[in-house]
Amino acid sequence: MGDTNNPKVGITIYSNKRLSDEHENLLLNELAFRFGFNEDLSEFYSKFRDDNILGPVIKRMWGTRKTREPLYELIMVSILLQNATIK
Repeated sequence: MGDTNNPKVGITIYSNKRLSDEHENLLLNELAFRFGFNEDLSEFYSKFRDDNILGPVIKRMWGTRKTREPLYELIMVSILLQNATIK
């Protein structure tokens, strides 16, 4: 099991040709933004972990992030998954 304070994500980039370092960095920065890899939620967790309402949710869903997808895609996913449990 990885370090929960500093989790790692493996990314494999497939391309017909080698990407320039600049293009690869742009792609990695975009992924980091979309998935919130650089967000620091420690203040939120420490402030609300003992809250009667948010505490159990934080414990159950610690680390969950909302991706920054286009609005239409978020609406479609929300509609399609409204009866599904996601953890």
